[in-house]
Amino acid sequence: MSESPPDERRRRELADHIVWMMRALHLHHTAEDAGLWPLIRARNPSASALLDEMATDHRRIAPASTR
Repeated sequence: MSESPPDERRRRELADHIVWMMRALHLHHTAEDAGLWPLIRARNPSASALLDEMATDHRRIAPASTR
């Protein structure tokens, strides 16, 4: 059994939710990059390689989440 596509109202609701989620993700990543990770680096320099990898992930996905 296949479902019919969502109506216009539902599509708008879904689009609004996705925009909200992308904004929340951006704020989350910004807080990590600017606030949390510098603290972790200062307290545990051995975590730098992992933090560098996560920062690379953030930069890699940022253009897609912006679109």
